[in-house]
Amino acid sequence: MDRTAIRQLAVAAITGAGTYAGQRVFSPLTFATWDQIYPVVIVRTPREHKESLVRGQPQFNVTTTISVVGRVQRNTEADAEADIETLGLQIEQALFGNYALVLATQQFPTVEVKTTVTAEGKQWLGEVELEISAEFYQGFDPVIPDVAVTEVRINTDLTSVYDATGNYPNPPFPGSVQPAPRTEGPDGRNEGAGLDIFPSQ
Repeated sequence: MDRTAIRQLAVAAITGAGTYAGQRVFSPLTFATWDQIYPVVIVRTPREHKESLVRGQPQFNVTTTISVVGRVQRNTEADAEADIETLGLQIEQALFGNYALVLATQQFPTVEVKTTVTAEGKQWLGEVELEISAEFYQGFDPVIPDVAVTEVRINTDLTSVYDATGNYPNPPFPGSVQPAPRTEGPDGRNEGAGLDIFPSQ
């Protein structure tokens, strides 16, 4: 899961919910197709915050901000106020009632809503802006480079087979050799025959 997928889920949720905006729901990749006809909804994911879960392999709790702006245009201030309030509630219902979006997130920690109505000539423009924090898990798998195996060598220095008093130079596992005199191995010998495997080229 990532912020692009979250944004796409949000767009799909609002588009399919039958709000005042109908199919006029746009995100950065489609905003240029807007025909300047209201109502309209614009969806972006402008901010993201990652918090590491563990050391080592990158795993995060991610909080992405879903910014949703809805706009209506009406002949009177009262109509613009009423319609933009309704559109804001429709957007919330569309997002929080959408199974796919809710399933993709762990929670929505915060929601902030701001509504304004302004005069645009003889028209009134109503705008609602929702900033929704969506939390989800994100993990990254490290890319392991291909390494050609040219040789495999097996050495066996047993604990149950040992020389009680002998010392042997260049043991295969020097950190494990018990000093003489000893009552158990490893003793520094390669009890198992060395096996070299050369993969076919």
